[in-house]
Amino acid sequence: MHFFYSNSGNVDEFYLKNIDLSNIADATLSFDLAYTYYKNTGVEYADELKVLASADCGTNWNTIYHKMKDELATVPADDIEFIPVSSSQWRTDFVDLTSYLGYSDVMFRFEAISGHGNNLYLDNLNISATTAINEFNTLTESLEILPNPANSFFTISYHSLMEEPVSVIVSNLTGQIVYRGIIPSSHKTYLNAVDIPEGVYLVSVFNNTILLGYEKVHVIH
Repeated sequence: MHFFYSNSGNVDEFYLKNIDLSNIADATLSFDLAYTYYKNTGVEYADELKVLASADCGTNWNTIYHKMKDELATVPADDIEFIPVSSSQWRTDFVDLTSYLGYSDVMFRFEAISGHGNNLYLDNLNISATTAINEFNTLTESLEILPNPANSFFTISYHSLMEEPVSVIVSNLTGQIVYRGIIPSSHKTYLNAVDIPEGVYLVSVFNNTILLGYEKVHVIH
């Protein structure tokens, strides 16, 4: 895919097919790109590339990737039209999708924002994922969040044969993380919800990078 607009501020966008990450242990978005921006006698014009994600059918979008100018460029700036002619002018970028594990209908949108810079090329867009290990699936049934709905606090409890702390991530429906912490080996932790805005949140429990289980909690005030 090739993007270029002569007018600054123009946006070209495209969507990936919706992805089911509800039973996934880890997931990564990857893509190849080739780009440089315009530079001549002190004058510079640069473009931007964004990747956004939504877990609520496109109602809310969260930026999960944003690069421009030198951070985006794969070759030095120039004042001629850029056309990649070798593999060395390409780079593969990776985007961690941990915040969206547990959601069944995740949308992804690419935005190329013109700054009257130069040509941007994208290729080989992929989402690599590992299915959750079956022996951990029973944890979802024993993961308990009380009270639910929650007002000022909620407690996360789970039962497992593991005798070690695990990590917990609480994220909203756009994938934005509102809490990240450790559940002690007592298998119970208390979260203050006073400063968490009203809404539905996904509580995900991990052992290192392995998703052990997840439940939804509704916060109301």
